[in-house]
Amino acid sequence: MICRICGATKSVLYCKRQGQGQGEASYYYCRKCKCIYLGNLPKADDMMNYVNNEYESGSYRRYVEARDMRYEHFNKELKKLVY
Repeated sequence: MICRICGATKSVLYCKRQGQGQGEASYYYCRKCKCIYLGNLPKADDMMNYVNNEYESGSYRRYVEARDMRYEHFNKELKKLVY
């Protein structure tokens, strides 16, 4: 594996981790620059789908549901600054 940081070919497998519905992730350790990096990066479309799903129904679901309340609060605070 070629290091994504320094380009050296001295990387070794550091660990593997089961992803959240995205398969297994392999991390590598570069013996030259001492960095640990993700071996195979996810495709941009896969990342966007994951982020959108998490935002709307996962970790940020309550934040999204509170949108109207946040806007109302923001507008009240903005009026204090403008007037």
